[in-house]
Amino acid sequence: MRSTMIVLQSKTFFISQSGDFIKTQEFTQTPGQDERLMTNETIDWDKKIAPSAIYEEGAVVFPVLHGPMGEDGSVQGFLEVLKMPYVGCNILSSSLAMDKNHD
Repeated sequence: MRSTMIVLQSKTFFISQSGDFIKTQEFTQTPGQDERLMTNETIDWDKKIAPSAIYEEGAVVFPVLHGPMGEDGSVQGFLEVLKMPYVGCNILSSSLAMDKNHD
């Protein structure tokens, strides 16, 4: 019997409140218990990248977002412009769900 090992690479990016993209971590194995995610208070500005630098052939984006500039469909629209596949709601359903003031 022949076995094949597949190593998946996981890259994480942080989008600041001002819309800047920061490359945070890159994993080829499960992160350790001591790994922490970046927050607005711990941004490493030396790792700022152009938004288009997140594009990678064959990548799939798992957007984990909260609030305006996240749940409103703007990130999904950006990913569609880059032609990057993503999981979750599309632009329209995200923007409709974010609009809590509809009659």
